[in-house]
Amino acid sequence: MPKHDPKHIVLAALRSWEGDRDPVDLEDLAMDCWRADPERFGMANYHHPRVDATYYVLKHLKADGAVSGGNKHGWRLTAAGIACLAASPLADADPLDIAHIPARG
Repeated sequence: MPKHDPKHIVLAALRSWEGDRDPVDLEDLAMDCWRADPERFGMANYHHPRVDATYYVLKHLKADGAVSGGNKHGWRLTAAGIACLAASPLADADPLDIAHIPARG
């Protein structure tokens, strides 16, 4: 079964926190990403999120111009990130519902 692109999951989590208006803490994003895809964003053998997995995706999204900010002052969604998410299967998704939305592929 195909999985959602982790970049789209992180962007959807950021949008759900209104990250286009206010900065969002990494830990809040990590929790939503983990709930959306526990296998990819969770610790093996433990029922906990991996903050580093979310940070890794954010770092790549920042390099692509889809997000701005950082861990010290929070992460924000940019216009490029909004456009990337709008073109994805998760365009209207709430991160808590992502597991129920079929991925393309």
